[in-house]
Amino acid sequence: MDNDVLEQLKNLYYREDYIDETESVEKFVFAQNDRFFDILDRKPVFNVLRLLSLDYILCGNDFLIEGKLVDSINGQQPWDALSYYCKEYYIEYKDGNVETITFPLVINSYEEHVGTNINRKNYVKIQNFDYKDDLYTMLNRDRAQYLILDLRNNTGGNLNNMVCALSLFCEGELFYLRNKKQYYVVRAYDIQKKIKANKIFVIVDNNTASSAEFFTETLIRKCECITIGVQTHGKWVAQSVMNYLQKSIKVPQYAYCDITGKERILQGGIIPDYICSQEKDIWDVIGEKTS
Repeated sequence: MDNDVLEQLKNLYYREDYIDETESVEKFVFAQNDRFFDILDRKPVFNVLRLLSLDYILCGNDFLIEGKLVDSINGQQPWDALSYYCKEYYIEYKDGNVETITFPLVINSYEEHVGTNINRKNYVKIQNFDYKDDLYTMLNRDRAQYLILDLRNNTGGNLNNMVCALSLFCEGELFYLRNKKQYYVVRAYDIQKKIKANKIFVIVDNNTASSAEFFTETLIRKCECITIGVQTHGKWVAQSVMNYLQKSIKVPQYAYCDITGKERILQGGIIPDYICSQEKDIWDVIGEKTS
């Protein structure tokens, strides 16, 4: 069973320089030291160390957290313990010290505060790209002079649905995806009715990630949209999800490239045109640009 799953993982994983750890699926996942390669026995699948912004590395049998060598977590090998959801993880270090870390709550919702001087029919909150029909209904309405797309806390979602949404604005080639074998050109779908707006505003934050970043970067290039908020997450990979026993594995399958073939994996997130961390400042900018 493990060998079959490991072969699938190696075929899907986009990096060519993966570490061949064949002891177990769990160890293989953590041995890649890839913050977007996750395994957990619950959904959504998150790596607790990544959520807490703790640096870790697995080399051979040495597992280090923040540079400290780990002996065990919850009495197990670290890669085994971290693939199960627990409210608390009891870490024993090789130097005899112990530490308890708590699995944080994952916040996926956002309370909307649309500026009072903004026409609400021009505002669309896109929480994710998992519901294509809802997205078409929201976006395919009559618009005035401007359109506001709020992508804060949009961590991505279905890549095909995101391309459908982009196709409401753009034509032709959109971007490239790369795996370890070849490049793929992603083109817009042939949608006759395009959304027309003199100005498009996209609001982003640090939780704007993955396909939401693909969407934003493409709108910047092809529609000259105006971005507002804070720097996005910088997750320039598309993942697929595999089931393994009672666990789910999020596998980084494709790396994003812009239309020039330039990879964005290690270049951080999108820096907005207008950096605003306060809600009032965001709507002040939009109000000024639409008045």
